[in-house]
Amino acid sequence: MKGKKNKITWATYALQEENLMLKEQIEVSIMEKNSFKNGFRIRHERLADYDNKNQELQHLKHLASQYQE
Repeated sequence: MKGKKNKITWATYALQEENLMLKEQIEVSIMEKNSFKNGFRIRHERLADYDNKNQELQHLKHLASQYQE
């Protein structure tokens, strides 16, 4: 009977350890996901800013060509 109880105790311990390891992996994955999301947000903002500045530049080039005529 004692051997069975030790096996159950060991199995419970092993499952708890595996559960803890999986929780830690999930936490790391969530942190990485948030980092990627932040990176994509920044990239999107910079790209939008670049597009706006490029449109403004094209508009100014157009105005400059009109004044030269």
